[in-house]
Amino acid sequence: MALISAGESDMETDRISSLHTSCLGFAPLIFDLRESEEQKVSFNDLVKACDPVWKAVEADPNLPQKLVRSGMYFVLFDIHFKRS
Repeated sequence: MALISAGESDMETDRISSLHTSCLGFAPLIFDLRESEEQKVSFNDLVKACDPVWKAVEADPNLPQKLVRSGMYFVLFDIHFKRS
């Protein structure tokens, strides 16, 4: 609703929605795997983080493509926000 009320075009709304959906779906891999000098990410940690991602991909088989497309639009988002 915030996107619609912000006056974004349908294409911009779809792009933002795709970015939001892909970030939520891949969040365990993007945000939850933390590594430091003292604590390395193990294979088991990686597999555990992948489980919710696989479930998200099963629910939305287009999720990987949405993530790729979202990456392509980062430049467009950056340009848009710099103009604002």
